[in-house]
Amino acid sequence: MPHDGDESRTVLSPRTGTKVSLLIGLALLGVAAYWYFVPVTFLGSNGQFFDCGSASSPPTETFPKNICRDLPDVYRMRAIFSGLIALAVAAIGTALFGFDRRNEVRSVSGSRDRLEDGDVRERRSVDEERYDEDRDATEERSFRHSSEDGGSDRYVPRRSRRYDDDSPRR
Repeated sequence: MPHDGDESRTVLSPRTGTKVSLLIGLALLGVAAYWYFVPVTFLGSNGQFFDCGSASSPPTETFPKNICRDLPDVYRMRAIFSGLIALAVAAIGTALFGFDRRNEVRSVSGSRDRLEDGDVRERRSVDEERYDEDRDATEERSFRHSSEDGGSDRYVPRRSRRYDDDSPRR
């Protein structure tokens, strides 16, 4: 139940049928790209293959044009019709199945968040949280030199364990 100072937004989620129709449309777009870019070959009556280019780059010389005739145009039309069918399937599927709408509500109380037990804490950004986690991890891996040893109060990385034992070295 929304209170004063709460923010709400409407979230759209595609239904399962919409997702399936969009995937089918995407697959048909792949088929259209295949028909448009695949090399077109022609098997002559004597068993010889002729390269007829592709729908995207048909032959320009007269001999291949005479041999291939309108074969690259056929592949171009296949690509166009596959693309149109892909768009139709995606559009009709989206129109039939549609989207689910839901409202999300979150409380906004200045710069503070309310915890479950009623305590209040300052709201922090994700970057501030990461900085604190990195700083805490660095503090765990380091120790302070005390002033008594003549050291400084700065952080120094901890040495590995093989230097920490007091056994004599050989």
